[in-house]
Amino acid sequence: ISTVNSIRQDHIRRIEWEKKEEERKRKEKERRLREEYQRRMQPLTKEDFDLVYHALELWRREEIENINATKSGPERKAALAGLMDEETQLIASIQRHKLIARQETSKAAKRRFLEKCAAPKEWIGFDGMPTKMDTPYTMRAKDLKLTYESLEKRYLTRRSD
Repeated sequence: ISTVNSIRQDHIRRIEWEKKEEERKRKEKERRLREEYQRRMQPLTKEDFDLVYHALELWRREEIENINATKSGPERKAALAGLMDEETQLIASIQRHKLIARQETSKAAKRRFLEKCAAPKEWIGFDGMPTKMDTPYTMRAKDLKLTYESLEKRYLTRRSD
């Protein structure tokens, strides 16, 4: 009887584990799809933009096949010219997004650099406790960081006026 109960318990645990694993896989797939959608809608990195360009290329090929299959003669040429105009507009839009993303990435990199330079020096002391110390260089970096931030704010407020 104990062997049967043991097998039954193992079976129940196995079923519960399979349900949890299935739920975990479903959530992981949803997360990946959300991230993929976000990468296409708000591209930031080169890989994101490559993904967008690839999707554009697939769309263009599909449209050309559709035009070639349904139209002929001058009607086909007009449709292909319209397609080329639309593709040109989409590429220009992607380039604008790329420029904005590059500017935001550059600002974030500058901010990280300034934060790192202005951070106090840290080390573990002989007693095992972390120690932080501002050096003349880090204090100067803090001043420069504050100056940069104030100039950036002043520039942004003038731009919005």
